[in-house]
Order: sequence, then C-alpha cells, then structure tokens
Amino acid sequence: MVYLDETFRREGDHNEHGFYSVCGVVLQGQHIFTMQDDLREIVGGNYWHATEALRDGRTDVFLDMLEHMRSHPTMNIIVATTNVDGSDEQAMEKARHQVLSELLIDLTNADKSFRGAILEKREQSRKDNSDRALVKKLQNSKLLSPAMAFKLISPQIDRNLW
Repeated sequence: MVYLDETFRREGDHNEHGFYSVCGVVLQGQHIFTMQDDLREIVGGNYWHATEALRDGRTDVFLDMLEHMRSHPTMNIIVATTNVDGSDEQAMEKARHQVLSELLIDLTNADKSFRGAILEKREQSRKDNSDRALVKKLQNSKLLSPAMAFKLISPQIDRNLW
C-alpha cells in the first residue's frame, strides 16, 4: 500500500517558480495498523499536521516521526516532482495529475505486489472526483492494474497519512 501526500508552490509565490510534488510512503500490509498506533504514540494524540507542528515549534516530534519511519524495516519512500507552468487552478491540477500518474505507474511497474494507494481527501468533491477519474483512466489504459484500490480518506481516519 502506498500513502500519498502532496506539496506545492504556485508560480509567483515568493517570486519563485512553481512546483508540484507527490511523495509516496510504501508500507507492506502487515505493518499498516502498527504504524498507525506508533504514530499516535509518538505525537501523543489523534491529531497531527506537520506544517502546523513545525510552525508551533514541535520540531522534536516531527524528527521523532521521521526517525521512526527511517528505522522501519520495510518502508520505502518515492517522490515525483514537476514544474508548474502558471498559477491558476488548471495548471496546478495538470501538474498534480502528472506527478500522481508518474508515481503510481512507476510503483506498479517496479513492484507487482503493489495493491493500492491512499490519498488525502480534498476540500471539494469535484477535485476528489478528478483524482478518481485520473486513476480510472490509467486503469482503463492498462497502465495500472484494474484491481488496484484507490481511496481518498481523511488523515483523521488513517493516521498513516500524517
């Protein structure tokens, strides 16, 4: 299973070029629930948001989480990144779909045991539907297995999205 998270900067933010990145943390099935419990223990609760925590000076907890992940025996991390041409929503969605496609296709080609992807739900259902349509298109094109599960979930439900 791959847990996906994205980060981006719009073109023009801080007078810099735009980019879109998606990071995938791959966990074998038998470690999914253990990792959720471990993360809850490390942060001392049921809520975590890295940006908020770093802004609030909780760097030590963030580093503890990274160390735990680094020491995990079966975890892999993969990243796909692209430049964003433009700052409008259409340019951001195009970049998002490009990096999601690259990451999922590369993972599918690299590991035949790859069975599913989990990505954080977005605030607008039309954007979630756009992600679902992208995965369906990749499956119909035989670039992804039709059996690959793709779920959009809140990090409050699945702490592995932290």
